[in-house]
Amino acid sequence: MKKEKGYRKSLRWVAVTTALVLVTALSLLPASAEEGDTETYGLWVGGVEVTADKTSDTGWSFDAKTNTLTLNGYTNGANDYYSVDGTQAALYYAGTEDLEIVLNGTNTLTLPSATDGTAPEVSVGIRIEGKDRQGPALKIRGEGTLDVTAGNAAGESCGIYCYKGFAFTDGTVNATGGKAEKSYGVYCNEDITVSGGTLKAVGGSADTSSYGLYSYDGYDRSGEVVVPGVLVSGGKLNATGGEAPKSYGLTAELSQIDITGGELTAAGGDAENLSYGVDSGIYTVRKEGGKFTATGGTVTGKDGRSCGIYSGVAPMYFNGNADVTFTGGDAENGTSCGIRSTHITFNGATVNATGGKGLNSYGIYGAFGTSMKAGTATVSGGSAT
Repeated sequence: MKKEKGYRKSLRWVAVTTALVLVTALSLLPASAEEGDTETYGLWVGGVEVTADKTSDTGWSFDAKTNTLTLNGYTNGANDYYSVDGTQAALYYAGTEDLEIVLNGTNTLTLPSATDGTAPEVSVGIRIEGKDRQGPALKIRGEGTLDVTAGNAAGESCGIYCYKGFAFTDGTVNATGGKAEKSYGVYCNEDITVSGGTLKAVGGSADTSSYGLYSYDGYDRSGEVVVPGVLVSGGKLNATGGEAPKSYGLTAELSQIDITGGELTAAGGDAENLSYGVDSGIYTVRKEGGKFTATGGTVTGKDGRSCGIYSGVAPMYFNGNADVTFTGGDAENGTSCGIRSTHITFNGATVNATGGKGLNSYGIYGAFGTSMKAGTATVSGGSAT
C-alpha cells in the first residue's frame, strides 16, 4: 500500500509538471498565433478593422496586394468611426505602405458634431497617420464622388489629414472641416498634387484660424527639399477658408505653389484680423498656365488685412498663358490688396488685380519691385477711407 501511494504521488507530480510546462509554452506564443494568425493592415473603415478575414463589407472592399481601398456607394453610420487618443476618424489608416482609394458611385464619410461639450479633441474624416517624417502617402482616384465631413472638435477638425503627401487624379471629392479651434478642409505635411477631377476643400468656422487647404512643406522622405508643395497641373482645385479671426483659402507654409494647368480657385472667409485667398510662405508662387483666381474675405478688425494673394517673403512669377485674377476684400479699418509680395514678375500673363475698400487699398503691392515683360495687366485699387 505504501508503494502504491508513492506511485500515485509521483503521477500527480508528473501531471502538475506537464501542465506547468504547457502553460509556460502557450504563454510564450505570439498573440497572432493565439488568434489564428489573422493579418491586419492598420486600416479602419467606419468602426470596422480591415483584416485578412475581413476585406469587404457593404460599400467597400480592400485589396491587400495593391493596398487599395475601393469605395462603392459607401456611407458610414452615425456612430461608425474609429477612436484613438482623443481622435475620431471615419476612415483611419496607420499602415506602412501608401494607400490608394478608388471611388465608384456616391460615397459619404461623416462624423458627428457634438454641441454639448462632448466634442472630441480632434475630428477627422480621413486620417492617414505617420510619425517622425515617416509614413504613407494618400492617392485618390476614380469616377465616383466622395463627401468627407469632419465634426466639431475642441482642438482641430479636418476633412482629410495626410501626414505625408496627397495625390488627387480624378473623381470628385468635397472635404469639409467642422467647427473647432483650428479647422481645415485638407491638411498635408508634404506635397499636394491635383492633376484631374475636382477637389473642393472647405475649412469650418474656427476660434483662431480656418484653412481650406494647407500644405506645410515640400520635403520628401530623405529630408531633401522637394518643390512644389502644392502642384495643380489639371482638373479643378477649390479651397475656401471659414469664418475665423484668421481665414485662408490655400496656405503653403514652407513650400512652393506651382500651377501649370487646370483651375485653382481660392477664397479666404470673413475674418477679424487676416483673410487671404492664398497665403504663400517662404517659397515661390509660379504660374505657367491654366486659370488662377484668389479672393480675400471681409476683414473688420483694426489694422486687419485682406488680400487675394499674399506673401511676406516669397517672390511670385506669372508666365506664359497664365490667366490670373486676384481681388482683395473690404478692410475698412486696415489694408486691402489684390496682390501683395516682395517681388512680382509678369511675363506674358493676363493679370487682373483689384483692391477692396480700406484705409489703404492696392491692386498690386510689390515691396521690392514689380516687373512686366509681356502680357496684359488690369490693376485698380479700391476706395480708401
